[in-house]
Order: sequence, then structure tokens, then C-alpha cells
Amino acid sequence: MTGNTHPDIPTWIAAEIDAGRDDFFQLMDAAPFPSTGVRTVAEDGDFRIHRDGDRLRVVRVPEPDFSWFPARESGLIDLGSGSWGVPVTVTRELLDGGEVTVPRALAAQFAVPRQSQVPLSSAKSAHLLALREDRAVTGPIDRFLRECSPGDEVLLVFHTADQSFEVRPRR
Repeated sequence: MTGNTHPDIPTWIAAEIDAGRDDFFQLMDAAPFPSTGVRTVAEDGDFRIHRDGDRLRVVRVPEPDFSWFPARESGLIDLGSGSWGVPVTVTRELLDGGEVTVPRALAAQFAVPRQSQVPLSSAKSAHLLALREDRAVTGPIDRFLRECSPGDEVLLVFHTADQSFEVRPRR
């Protein structure tokens, strides 16, 4: 990530709002993250961009449809040290190269702007994490599942510290 004191975009935005710095354009200028990633998080999920007279403010959403905060996502397991796990049951579609939908909070952890993707390193070449209009996905994981059969349980592991990805058997 960047050399900031906040681990991710949602945490940074929340701290700025709590400090009374909620002007959208000032947030964009001050952000220690790519502005496209900040805008993506500021306009959806836990936050919204709200017109207040002549200015745009970023405000919290009391009951968001989804959260950019990984600790609030039931589909994520905190593995510590900035690593997050997504439990997945292997299906025939995954073995045939289907993509995997993952919680959008992962996209915030890697500062993926909407309609973009970031490469993550892995033992089996680069692996993509993408943020579509309404969901986050990883590229096909079939190359990681050579020893698996439908019904097996695996854990997709995303490491923010070194921008890497792996698949582990889930016991």
C-alpha cells in the first residue's frame, strides 16, 4: 500500500469525516490513495457524496447495502497482518475457469477503482482482482485447483502487505 498511517481507504475516509473534513474535493486532493479508488469508496457502500448547497460532502450511510470495511463483512476471515480469507466451495464451474465473486471490501483493501482491476502476485503467475459496477471478482482459480474436486473447501487468501494471492485447502 501507500506510506499512510491508515491501512485502507474506508478507514481513512471515516477518520476524515470524524475530524470534520468531509468536503469531497478536499478529500480527493488530500488522499494518500489514488483518487479513483477514493471516489469509488466515497460514493457507495458505507458512504455517499451528498450535495449541501454549493458543496459536495462525503457522508456516512447508516444502513449500507454492503460495507467497504472488511471486519464488517461476514464473508471475510481476518487472518491477521493484513491478510484476508474467503472460504469457497469448489464447483464444476470453478474447475472449468469461472470467476469468483468476493466481498467488495477486498477491493477497498487493494484500492481497486470501479471498472478496474489490480494484479496480485501468486505462485502461479499474476492473479487479477477486479471491481465491477456492483461486485468484486477474482479471475479464474482453476490453475490453483488441480488437486481438487467439486465439494472440496478452499480458502482464497489475499495479502495486502505484499499484494499477493494464494489458494489454500480448508480443513
